[in-house]
Amino acid sequence: MTGMRDDWDYGPAMRAKPGESRPRIPRTVWTLGFVSMFMDISSEMIHSRLPVFMMGTLGASAALVADTAPENLRGTAFGIFNLASGIAMLAASAVAGLLWSAYGPQYTFVTGALFATLSLVGLYVVTRANKGTIV
Repeated sequence: MTGMRDDWDYGPAMRAKPGESRPRIPRTVWTLGFVSMFMDISSEMIHSRLPVFMMGTLGASAALVADTAPENLRGTAFGIFNLASGIAMLAASAVAGLLWSAYGPQYTFVTGALFATLSLVGLYVVTRANKGTIV
């Protein structure tokens, strides 16, 4: 084997025992290596689709604000929209943290699912009332 050093000192726990040629790599190191590899693969699969998600969700809300605001108040409308979104995210993060600390992760995710369901029902009611349009 060229370029390989075989005289490394691995410390007392990793030194080769009499009759063994070299220390073995612990199973936890192999496990963490494979977990890291699969996490990298899944991350790359998600990152390739992230721009589509961002344009589909953020682009739609920005287009809705731009289409409904009067031209001379469009900047103000974007400011108010982003302010309201920021306050809602701050409040939601604080409530989620409190729920997580008090009741655990299951309760937090169930509560999030309930709010998402309520939003979907509200969207359905608004579109039915406006004959198929949101605004």
